[in-house]
Amino acid sequence: MTLLPTLNRTKLLTRFLQSVKDTETTTAGWVIVDKSDWMENLKAYEAIEMPKGWGYRLTNGVTMGDKIREVWDEVLDVGTEWVNVLNDDHVIKTKHWDQKLLKKLDGTNFVTCNDGWMSPRKAAGATIFSMPLLKAVGIPIYPEGMKHLFIDDLWETIGKSTGTWDIDHSVLIEHHNQLKLPQERDSTFYEVYGRNPDLTQHPQWKNDNAVYRQWLQENLLEAKNRVRTLRGQITIKYVS
Repeated sequence: MTLLPTLNRTKLLTRFLQSVKDTETTTAGWVIVDKSDWMENLKAYEAIEMPKGWGYRLTNGVTMGDKIREVWDEVLDVGTEWVNVLNDDHVIKTKHWDQKLLKKLDGTNFVTCNDGWMSPRKAAGATIFSMPLLKAVGIPIYPEGMKHLFIDDLWETIGKSTGTWDIDHSVLIEHHNQLKLPQERDSTFYEVYGRNPDLTQHPQWKNDNAVYRQWLQENLLEAKNRVRTLRGQITIKYVS
């Protein structure tokens, strides 16, 4: 299951969903929209033609972290063996990308891909998690209190220290992030990063760094031990 939080970006969402269709994606996904955004842009959202197996989920939460945490119980109820996170400013380029990445999962790891920008240095493109790994770490992808930033740093730290991060660089999902495309910056970009010209302080969501550091200090060691136990007990190969 793919989770796609979006915020006031129906044009970008339309482009992303078209790339889902163009690449012959066969796995399901949820587009997660907060209720205020939904009502303000209702006609635009309703006009978007969803790929087969995709649908909307509405939340009170606005940020990526809040949205994913809010729908997490429903994700667990579905019983999915994996969860993937993408952004509305992604454009998928590789056909059958989902099946290629799923073949890299073993029940104890997570997989990223080529985003044409930050990979392989950063966890980028799609980030597809084995559900047993998420349960071992003990967070619904985002720890409590984290809104958007530093989530890649958190999972890179977990992945490098436990050997659970794999990369398939043959799969390209371009990230049209407005950090590198200043001419395309919109209200959502400024909501995340603020208007500081050097973009280093992230004034709107500056608490994410503190949440990240606190989680490492208080939870990383225990999470690593649980993951190591998991990797010693489980070997699962997912097939489509």
